[in-house]
Amino acid sequence: MNDDDHRKLGKLREIIFQLALGNFAYRFKVEDQMHEIENVGLLMNLLAEELSEFFVHPGAFGEKNLADPYVFVVDSSFIITGINCRFSDLIQIGESELIGKPLSEVVTKESRIYVEQRLKIHFQDEHTFSPVRLIISFVPKTGNIMECWGYCHFLKGPKGVYFFFRGLPIAERKEEISTTRKDQKRIPFNPGLQYQADILNIRKVHQYILDNLHQTLPPLTLIARKFSLNTFKLKKGFKELYQTTIFKFHLNQRLEMSLHMIRETPMPLKIVAKNYGFKDYTHFSKAFKDRYGKAPSYYKKQRRLD
Repeated sequence: MNDDDHRKLGKLREIIFQLALGNFAYRFKVEDQMHEIENVGLLMNLLAEELSEFFVHPGAFGEKNLADPYVFVVDSSFIITGINCRFSDLIQIGESELIGKPLSEVVTKESRIYVEQRLKIHFQDEHTFSPVRLIISFVPKTGNIMECWGYCHFLKGPKGVYFFFRGLPIAERKEEISTTRKDQKRIPFNPGLQYQADILNIRKVHQYILDNLHQTLPPLTLIARKFSLNTFKLKKGFKELYQTTIFKFHLNQRLEMSLHMIRETPMPLKIVAKNYGFKDYTHFSKAFKDRYGKAPSYYKKQRRLD
């Protein structure tokens, strides 16, 4: 066995060790898919993917124990003001470099917009005590994207307001890089890799839905095409990952955000309905009552009484 094989075996031992510690976001970095040891590494990546879905399912907020979570704090300008060592390890950047850094430098652009919008709506009323549930896509030094779930709490301090985040990784994925070079090396089809790619694309659909709560979703055929899936795989995969259908998830998320707006802002009910993509107030009111058992006007009156 040569030195390169010993190095690859060391990488393989490391992913097994990380999985034993419960770090299901760790991945074996593949360099040569034709190498036998690297093929075992690919299988370990698939196992890690499955374990992450079983133990840290993004649709199961509140049901998992947050043992050894990453923790970080940002101020009202989204500048990082505090972290724990777990967060530093996650981002692979030292504490001295992270403190004072804008959150936008360690998360994807889409994730930054999503987080700021959710927090702005959820914590409009500074007396809101319940945390907001989030999925955040971090960009560590490796360049890979680390998708994490967790909670954000609203804090007040002598120098202003702060947002306290705590959570765990879901999975790590590589940025997709397209190329049209004719001399590109052809990689043999691997069904395991295809399955893993499908999961990542379905997660992109999940994020796409969260980013488009203000409008009705296009037909599933168009969504599937947009994210390189077929309709059957999209519907079945989304249901398996998130325990609900795409349109029901989209509807429930819009209703949840609508409830927050009604409880926490003076916005008229018809405007709330319009802002979250309902075709008219009647349709909104019926869907809202089906979900929460009471009409939107009930919660509007409760706010006035408060």
